[in-house]
Amino acid sequence: MGRSFFCINQKYILLFLILILFFCISIKNIDGFDNVSIDNNVSIILTTTVFINKKIHTIAQQDMSERKEYYINSIKKWLEKTNLNVIVVENSGYDYPELNEEKKKYNSRFEIISFKESDIEDAKYLEKYDDKGAHEFYAVDYAIKHSQIIKESNFIFKITGRYYIPEFENFIMKHDLNKYIAARQNNNNRCEIVGSNINNISMIFDRNPVDKNIWAEEIWKNRIERVPKDYVLILPVFKIENIKTGSTNNVVNEL
Repeated sequence: MGRSFFCINQKYILLFLILILFFCISIKNIDGFDNVSIDNNVSIILTTTVFINKKIHTIAQQDMSERKEYYINSIKKWLEKTNLNVIVVENSGYDYPELNEEKKKYNSRFEIISFKESDIEDAKYLEKYDDKGAHEFYAVDYAIKHSQIIKESNFIFKITGRYYIPEFENFIMKHDLNKYIAARQNNNNRCEIVGSNINNISMIFDRNPVDKNIWAEEIWKNRIERVPKDYVLILPVFKIENIKTGSTNNVVNEL
């Protein structure tokens, strides 16, 4: 009798533990809890320019050492604090020797794609643009065409290289990105962050139709506004550490 009672109790305890485990798994699917979509394979393209083009008049932060420090600080945080694929595209030819250890440690999800605009015949048309927007469009396009990692991604985000966003990965991994064509910032007049499904990059990240009289912010805004609203992921206002913008040297703490 005692042995039988002990066995019955064991069964009830086991059943109780199974129910607790099931509850814990289920509750993770409720908003407010971590809900990572394993189908999301996200790459971020961090755009950087260490040596500025003197012809571009919209760059306030011109000190090479300061610019490089901002970029390296941001890149390291994206690598150390997230699991995202990180592609750094550098359009002034700098190859970041300071990150040689990171290149080895994170080689499966980290690339640096460096080129110099003046050395590429295909980029000669940029000489007529004195605004950095056209140069950024070209850099993103160049990264997409030359990255090996991006080929395995289902969604791509272009992020201005000086910014690290602590809550970015947690937010996007709560969404099935396969449902979206594009992503934009909460303020659709800004373009520090622009996202596109891999199947729609030719529309969102096309480098060619860049009117000399239109700012990059407006071009990306117009492109995303052509996408049905239900297929645009609108990002929240992300808090970031205080950092100077490259264009104005003003300090910002949110994107």
